[in-house]
Parts: sequence; structure tokens; C-alpha cells
Amino acid sequence: MYFALLTILGLASCGDLLETSNNGKIDGNWQLVTIDTLETGGQLNMVEDRKFYAVQGTIFQAYDVDESIQYIFRFTYVDNHLSLSDARINERTQGDPAVTDLALLQPFGINKLEESFTVELSGSRMILTSNQLRLTFRKF
Repeated sequence: MYFALLTILGLASCGDLLETSNNGKIDGNWQLVTIDTLETGGQLNMVEDRKFYAVQGTIFQAYDVDESIQYIFRFTYVDNHLSLSDARINERTQGDPAVTDLALLQPFGINKLEESFTVELSGSRMILTSNQLRLTFRKF
């Protein structure tokens, strides 16, 4: 009995070491497939550009395979609503400098330094809709 109690207490104390995620089905690697402009109805095919979003745990990352550039964000995901903030260039040797030039993020469909999206998930597809754009992704 004493041994069982010690075992349970020992496992419970490891809870801080286990990382859990409330991200649901948005966790994973997502390839940006199209960007639709809501106002004009225009569509840009992004498959050849090889831009991705990666979501895991507390990390949200946008990266361009061809340009070898990565951006990391603070994010919240609640009730099919995704909010991004505190964009930084993922460059540890330089202290992950803050993004101040919005033009760096626009190729990823991010038009504000604090951007919000409505999230729709369907199988291996994810659609993020902001006030201006609809971004379509495929799970990769």
C-alpha cells in the first residue's frame, strides 16, 4: 500500500514535465495552398512557393522552405479563433528579433502584426479567414 501511494505521488509530480496541447486538430505541418482576396475574389496559387505553418504545443511558426526563413509567434486558439502576435524572426543567435516590417509576413497571408483568423477544419484541409484574406492549407 505504501509503495503504491509513493508511486502515484511520484508520477503525479512529473506532471510539469509532460507537455500537453489544447490546439486540437490545428497541431501539425500545414502547406499554404491558396490565398484568396475577399474583396476582389482574386486567388493566388501558393503551392510552388513552399510556405508552411507549423503548430505544436505553444509554438506557432511560419516558414519558407526556399528562402530558409522562419518566423515564430505567440498565439491563442480558442473556439475556432486563432490570434497571432509578437512575431519574431527565428534566429536564436541574434535573440529572435521582433518583426517590425509587416512586408516580411505578408507573403504568408499575414497582414497585421496582431492578426486574427477564423479557423475551419475539414479532414486534411484548414482554412484561415481574416478580414481581408482566406488562406487554404493542406496538412503535410
